[in-house]
Amino acid sequence: MRKTGLVILVVLALCSPLSLLHAQEGSPVYYVRAGDTLTSIANRYGVSVEALAAANKLPNADAIYIGQRLVIPVNGHDSAPNAAASVPDTPGTYTVRPGDTLIGIATQFGVTVDDLMAANKLTDPGLVRIGQVLKIPGQVSQAADPAIPLLPDGQYTLAPGVSGPSVQVEIAGGRLISLTLQTVSSGKQSLPLSCEAKIAGQLAMMYGLTFDEASFLGRLPHALNPRLGFVGSVNGRFYWPRDLIGGTAIGPGGYGVHAEGWTPTFQALSGFQVRLLPSGAVAAEAQIDAALRHGYPVVIWAILGFRAPLAQNSVWIGPGADGTAIDCGGPGPNCSYLVSGEHTYLILGRSGDSYLIYDPGSGEISYFPRRTVIIGTTTLFAVPTGSAPGVVIVPSAAHLPDLRQLPNW
Repeated sequence: MRKTGLVILVVLALCSPLSLLHAQEGSPVYYVRAGDTLTSIANRYGVSVEALAAANKLPNADAIYIGQRLVIPVNGHDSAPNAAASVPDTPGTYTVRPGDTLIGIATQFGVTVDDLMAANKLTDPGLVRIGQVLKIPGQVSQAADPAIPLLPDGQYTLAPGVSGPSVQVEIAGGRLISLTLQTVSSGKQSLPLSCEAKIAGQLAMMYGLTFDEASFLGRLPHALNPRLGFVGSVNGRFYWPRDLIGGTAIGPGGYGVHAEGWTPTFQALSGFQVRLLPSGAVAAEAQIDAALRHGYPVVIWAILGFRAPLAQNSVWIGPGADGTAIDCGGPGPNCSYLVSGEHTYLILGRSGDSYLIYDPGSGEISYFPRRTVIIGTTTLFAVPTGSAPGVVIVPSAAHLPDLRQLPNW
């Protein structure tokens, strides 16, 4: 790797070290997800349906499909998400936006419609109104316990009841300024594409669990769908995802595994709870910050440091008649989007506008801008793949210090 000015040139590789995120040029791009309509997408970005249809040369506003790439027109008006969507939600809640449905909201937060209705005492799944604040069951809340006095300004180190990292915090002006889960790096991943397994091994080391990178890999299932298991071989070389064409779920090439395929193995080995991050940037950032305030680490899947080659070297794959991977040529039944440059990181803390991150590719623990991380995990990874951008790790209570006296960020 060499640096040229502020641009870091990297090998476009899976499980590569974290680097600077280049801002996308031109108009924003959106990939259609389940439950989307052209009207809901237009409302989300504050543009008209007509302008959105014209920008993408759509003859029929109703004919859009999951995974379709839409260019969001920039015409002198605000092309960012509308005002309702730009207001951060209180962690553990969601404010209904134009175009939202209860099914869509439940899918976004990884909960069932029934649980969402029960948490909000709703009787009709079709009756939600714009601006309505919904409680999200199972999501962490950032509110401090009013019965426990908050810590005054200063620096503190809070220890867990048993094994686990101590948490170092700084409070200033009645606000939480920084929080760090104190740990050391367990080193670099041992295999070319074992970044997810190395993250699991790092967590095991932090909490005194009895598994490591190798034993995690031994339990991880394989599949051609990265949401179900590891695609290909962890011994594969760094290459484009389309090099998988003609291979099987166990190689010879390799790709990785997404959050949904990683979590069952981690939960089985650790006994910890795992909560999927929502795919929206605002909601994901709020949940990460709330998780850290509770002393929970967060595992993220991200695409950082890649621009034009991201799309041209990614591929939709699926199983052929003989079980080997074929190029689907686009979205379709049993097809998964493998995006080039996928890598996994562990968020261990926050200081101001930066996250403290363990990178298994380099073995380093260092700070990176929060916005860079959020865009890399949501806009560049979660949107095109349709997968969750990460997971909150919720250790058992004995592994955590009492953080109820902490103020909010």
